[in-house]
Amino acid sequence: MAPTPIKAGDTVYSADGGMALYVAHARGGGHIVQPLIEDGDGFSEPESHYVDGVEIWPNCHRKPPQLKLDTEIRAQTEKLAALRREIAEAECTKREAQRDGAALLDRLKQNAALRYVDDLMAGNLPPLCVRFDAYSGPSIVPTADALKNPDADRGYREPAFKLLTLFGSSKGDLQWRLNAYHDGSGNWPMELFFARTEEEAIAEIRRRYALEVDGWRQRPDDRKHYGDAIGWAHKLPAEWLDVPDDVQAYISAAKRKHAEEAAAKARDELAKAQAKLDALSAA
Repeated sequence: MAPTPIKAGDTVYSADGGMALYVAHARGGGHIVQPLIEDGDGFSEPESHYVDGVEIWPNCHRKPPQLKLDTEIRAQTEKLAALRREIAEAECTKREAQRDGAALLDRLKQNAALRYVDDLMAGNLPPLCVRFDAYSGPSIVPTADALKNPDADRGYREPAFKLLTLFGSSKGDLQWRLNAYHDGSGNWPMELFFARTEEEAIAEIRRRYALEVDGWRQRPDDRKHYGDAIGWAHKLPAEWLDVPDDVQAYISAAKRKHAEEAAAKARDELAKAQAKLDALSAA
């Protein structure tokens, strides 16, 4: 069977693997072609070809010669290997990032205030929290109740949750603070400590109380206002705190002093009243 003749516009190949569009047979011998220049890598941009002038080739082939095929196979093999290396490097980077992220979370969780930081970021609120009020002392409440905007049930258009912010100090102390205003305009945000169980919440209250007692002991000449070391012992359930003997003794002495002062004042008032009564009797 005779080969199909090459006509204008057919794609042809040279002996060294070049590709072109066939134009016509050259009178002096050979073939007039328009070389096709390859463009695009097939990955970041699509493969394409564009025509670059005309040339005269001594021979044309309908199919790529073996040299062309070998070159293409080698190029594709190299691209595949490069892609595999990129994938392996990306997987390695991903695993390192996951390890770094897990290690960071582990370090963060070593701070009691950040124990549930990943839950908070995911929107999974721990069920309980300790609310530290400057006036009434600590209380254990459901987290949803602590964060809920009290006006939300009345159709208030502001966000349903208040503003929760993480505060830090130069001592490395971290605290969650709750602002009653979602835009942060409140002056005295309340401190919160998140917990999963009541036991965990009470343990934090005891830990904080121990710190208050340490501070109270360091201020022997500045106990006019007593502080939380004394105040919490009055306000909180007895099973929540282990009040040290020296604090208990101070409370007892303060109560006795207050009672003695009240008794002395009462005796003085009684003496004054008796004097008035005696004066009226003598008249």
